Amino acid sequence: GGVGRSRGLAAHAAYCLPQFTLVFAYSMPVTLLGALADDPVLRLDHASMNAALAAGSLMRAVGKAVNGVTVDTVGVRPFLTVILMCAAIGAGLFSGARGQATL
Repeated sequence: GGVGRSRGLAAHAAYCLPQFTLVFAYSMPVTLLGALADDPVLRLDHASMNAALAAGSLMRAVGKAVNGVTVDTVGVRPFLTVILMCAAIGAGLFSGARGQATL
């Protein structure tokens, strides 16, 4: 009864929380475009912004293909462990960008 339901809820949360985190990490740069374009330190022009968006779209498409094969090969839990660490590192690097070259 209650124990099985709790385990099911915990398993569901263990899957949904990382997925939510990854979706947030994917959408975060897009939502910050206005602030990035206005930042005088970064000095991003429209071409640079479009190049960053195009690169992100390409990386996401390639990542979906590679990730699907990887999840089928190694399993969901090990995959999510590694990918969340990579997402955290990427977010840290993105937040520390000091200029166009490091962005």
